[in-house]
Amino acid sequence: MRFRPIFESKIPRILRVEAIVLWPFMLFAGAKDDYKYKHRLLRHELQHAYQIVEHGVIKFYVTYLWEYFRNYMQYRDGFIAYREISYELDARDHEYLPMDEDELDFYELL
Repeated sequence: MRFRPIFESKIPRILRVEAIVLWPFMLFAGAKDDYKYKHRLLRHELQHAYQIVEHGVIKFYVTYLWEYFRNYMQYRDGFIAYREISYELDARDHEYLPMDEDELDFYELL
């Protein structure tokens, strides 16, 4: 499954995030050159791409939204609800891992 990077996208800016994976796209708020050295962010978003491949597009997004709303009902705080989504916890755990060969190939597209 291939993910296509799109830069200077309005969607991340509307959502007030720097990047978001919306299959089959990886949308970035800034220009291409802005991400040249943001390995941690790229690794985080690549992990979401792996999660989509592993769990399937529908299951990933249904689970993501379900956990967000469940967490929101529990914490009554959108930021905490987002931070506690299992896919986000997993992506943050992977942020500091070195990139493998396939990830480096994707990184070269940037």
